[in-house]
Amino acid sequence: MQHPVAPRTNRWRTLGATVLATVVFVLIGVGFDNWYRDTLISRERARVRAYATPYSGALESAVGRRLSRLAGLKTLVETRRQLRDVWGEFEGYAEALTVGVPGVRALQLVDEGRIVATWPPSAAKVLVGYNLFADKRKAIGEDVRRAMASGAITITGPLRLLQGGTGLVARQRVSRIEANAPDLVAMVIDLPTVIAEAQSIAPTPTGIAVVLRDRTDSIVSGVGPLQDAVRVDVRFSDGSWHLEAAPASGWAAAEA
Repeated sequence: MQHPVAPRTNRWRTLGATVLATVVFVLIGVGFDNWYRDTLISRERARVRAYATPYSGALESAVGRRLSRLAGLKTLVETRRQLRDVWGEFEGYAEALTVGVPGVRALQLVDEGRIVATWPPSAAKVLVGYNLFADKRKAIGEDVRRAMASGAITITGPLRLLQGGTGLVARQRVSRIEANAPDLVAMVIDLPTVIAEAQSIAPTPTGIAVVLRDRTDSIVSGVGPLQDAVRVDVRFSDGSWHLEAAPASGWAAAEA
């Protein structure tokens, strides 16, 4: 005689196995979806970084190319035996240094915190004699002192320039040839020109938003903040800035 419970038990076992298999398959599916999503986002982040990195390099190159001309002005001051020789050659030498390098707004000589010479001469009325230590912007005087103390190139900005516009001011100490020779050489760089040059060399494609931030994390160009952005350093001689990049429509849309 067959036991009546046996078929019922088998049905429960079959149902249990089916439920267990279903749960396993669901878990596998969810796990695969999560893995695939993470893979897609990882690939998208790598793609965004691949576009942002050349732009970072182009910015570094654009600023570095201009700062190399500041070294030329420093050489002039340090190799002339008499101060009068520096004054006599300054304007012609400064003009020659800017050939082929757009966006150099000024080359200057600074003595004891005052601008004592500037090129182009059209801005001399505004700039010559200006006391940088008396500037209300605290960073100006601090960076002049830092340049005099360190001997390395210091970069101030972005800031509103005395002659108008937005730019960077690079300064470096010189070895004095006479007691009353200039302390510093300085270069004023037009920031929009540098950014435009970098963008022309390494343009970011449509669909990728890029924000440039300075050492203080303030936005220099672009519209931010960007959500969960890829970050790429922009290395300058006086500290790093950084780029933030992300899909303009967000990561979720890029993943979709």
